[in-house]
Amino acid sequence: SGELMSEVPYVNDKKEGTVKKYYIGEKIMEEIDYLDGKKDGPYKRYFYTGETYVEGNYLMGSKDSLSTKYFEDGSVRETGGYKMGGKDGEWKFYNRKGVLTRAITYKGGVDVAALAAAAAAEKKVADKNRYQPKGSGITQEAVRKQQKRRQPLLPPACLVH
Repeated sequence: SGELMSEVPYVNDKKEGTVKKYYIGEKIMEEIDYLDGKKDGPYKRYFYTGETYVEGNYLMGSKDSLSTKYFEDGSVRETGGYKMGGKDGEWKFYNRKGVLTRAITYKGGVDVAALAAAAAAEKKVADKNRYQPKGSGITQEAVRKQQKRRQPLLPPACLVH
């Protein structure tokens, strides 16, 4: 249709400078700086209306800075940092009225609290399996009683006459 979709400057066959992408109608969609073929520097993405949707920085091809995402009215939707491409540090999430709805701490792109909860759940399952092997018929109560009597506890399959 002849409409401008993007502007991509090259130096020595590598992207160099600000790459711009456009919505239909030639409204700016995105601006990302490149250095030696890699994203490096500020980036911005826009709503079709022209308002900023998200902004942050790249360093040698990876997101590596504070990033802020917005609602169409310009109020902050979420904010947090990136380190070498992964979410890092505290991320805050807001509703349209600007009220903080949750905060999540990341390290190396992983939700720290979710990781701790998963590890605790795995430990609980491992502990349960240690005291009650599947199909053994041995209960935790039987293990406790045996420990008090200090007698060997055999699963029912071992009591063959």
